Amino acid sequence: MSTSPNYVFDGNVLIKCEVIANSFVVPDLITKIGDSAFWGCSTLKTVVLPKGITEIGENAFYGCEALSEINIPDTVTKIDDRAFFRCSALKTVVLPKGITEIGENAFYGCEALSKINIPDTVTKIGDGA
Repeated sequence: MSTSPNYVFDGNVLIKCEVIANSFVVPDLITKIGDSAFWGCSTLKTVVLPKGITEIGENAFYGCEALSEINIPDTVTKIDDRAFFRCSALKTVVLPKGITEIGENAFYGCEALSKINIPDTVTKIGDGA
């Protein structure tokens, strides 16, 4: 396990991020946003994910109430359970064409969400997503 000033990672998995600003750029070496990695980062407004990301883990952005913008790269194939749970400021989500799975309650409590495009590659959508 390694650490940098604002985040902890294990191999290519972002384990924990302590965001003290309103935006964060995930380093290019990261291929998975780990479970609960951004849990409760209530001031986080924007996140930039690298093109190598393949999975967004359970509860990854749980409770990031200010998060209003996230660009999910084409390499993401899975969004786990509750990944964006209670991201109440999230307005628009464009899912990549290669995504196959959206977990349970993935976007539950995203009250500002007015548009989401679900590509035909999705084979599983969990309850409450």
